[in-house]
Amino acid sequence: MYTLYIDESGNDGPPDDDPHNQWFTAGGIIVNDADVRRFDTAYEHIIAEHFTNNDIALPAGFKLHYHDLRQNLKPYRSLPENDGFDVTNDIFDSIKNIDCYLVSSSADKRMCVGLSNPFGARTNTLFKCQERFQRFLEEHNALGSVVYERFSYQRRGKILRDLQRLRNSSSVTVADRIRSWIMDGDPFTNRVLQFSDFFVYAPYAMRVSDCKRTRRFEEIKYKYYNLDEYDELAW
Repeated sequence: MYTLYIDESGNDGPPDDDPHNQWFTAGGIIVNDADVRRFDTAYEHIIAEHFTNNDIALPAGFKLHYHDLRQNLKPYRSLPENDGFDVTNDIFDSIKNIDCYLVSSSADKRMCVGLSNPFGARTNTLFKCQERFQRFLEEHNALGSVVYERFSYQRRGKILRDLQRLRNSSSVTVADRIRSWIMDGDPFTNRVLQFSDFFVYAPYAMRVSDCKRTRRFEEIKYKYYNLDEYDELAW
């Protein structure tokens, strides 16, 4: 049994002239359920190495979050100089060292408006990630589930309805082996979702920088599932 843990970068609001508001990226980590504990162990090591050892108390509801680290918000601002960079290195090293696969999809929000594509950037990118996960499951003769962050009941219902509409309009079957399209994931307690939060920023940064910020993406590119086949859509 495999699970795809999906997170996102960017927002799905209307596009404008700011490149950060033109792109939306969804991406996730595919991991065998038997190997999830390895992410828990990596998480515990990172917390001990960078926070506990520096006597930094973590607030209730803390999670490893790339945006907060990059903005030097609490408690990350209490880290010694350059330690935030080391936190990121340790997270990407964990992704590289644990047996897992990566998928992502980026959407230009300017192309996701109008009658020709009425589903929006979030639905389009989630669908592409699920489509690749379906192909992965077929190759491994396995079943799987998709875990996505928690939403309100109304918002989750809209996402599921939009995904169903997109599935109905597609010639590709995406749910034969996917047991659950979007299981409710808690980003504060689910460690793999926190690693996905860091990973998905790499393909997003490539898009918003017009492929100038490539280091992190190149670092984990080999972990992508079947990247060559989907290269034009993957990031």
